[in-house]
Amino acid sequence: MKYKLLLELIPLIEEFEKDNKFTNKNELLNFVTWINTKFEINNFENIDNLVDNERIEVTISRLIGFMGRYAKFYIKKALDGTALQSMEEFTFLATLLQSGNMTKSELINRNLMEKPTGMEIINRLISNGMIHQIESEVDKRSKNLNLSEFGKTSLFTVFGSINMVADLVVGELNKFEKIHFAQCLLKLDNFHHTIFFNNKNDSIEKLYNSKRSIKPLI
Repeated sequence: MKYKLLLELIPLIEEFEKDNKFTNKNELLNFVTWINTKFEINNFENIDNLVDNERIEVTISRLIGFMGRYAKFYIKKALDGTALQSMEEFTFLATLLQSGNMTKSELINRNLMEKPTGMEIINRLISNGMIHQIESEVDKRSKNLNLSEFGKTSLFTVFGSINMVADLVVGELNKFEKIHFAQCLLKLDNFHHTIFFNNKNDSIEKLYNSKRSIKPLI
């Protein structure tokens, strides 16, 4: 039996384990995606010149911003004529459906919202009868939120349209591209989630200088 291929794979596996920031779930799939990306990226020439001599980091940041605007455009159409006014209302209701009773702070933090904006959304959903406030069994001074029947109905009504939005947002990416893109976004989310909750009061200069020392969640 020849082991040439195995000997070539061993250093790649070692490099993957050093570079890989994902959990152990789907380890083989993560490795296949990583190795495809590693060899594919070597085919690019002048990667820093993809868009008018713009740095690749600037291109990524700008296009992520554009993607958010495209998604909002589709979501506005998906929610037209429904009881929901925004994607934020949908995500608040969906979070309660998935996680059950939560405090206002938990719901706001789970959706990465600033407190004033989050409270405005919660108060609107309470006023519209989509969520209820109930006394906490742990702390009688605190109140938990749960989803009302009207909230569930409103949520289920738009699921089909939101799925259409999701399909539109990913465009014509093939299965491999979707997997790789999702992994990249998860890695970015892991990094930025730590900053958002632990370092949000730092200046941009301090955040930039401490980029390497920020520890990921997983």
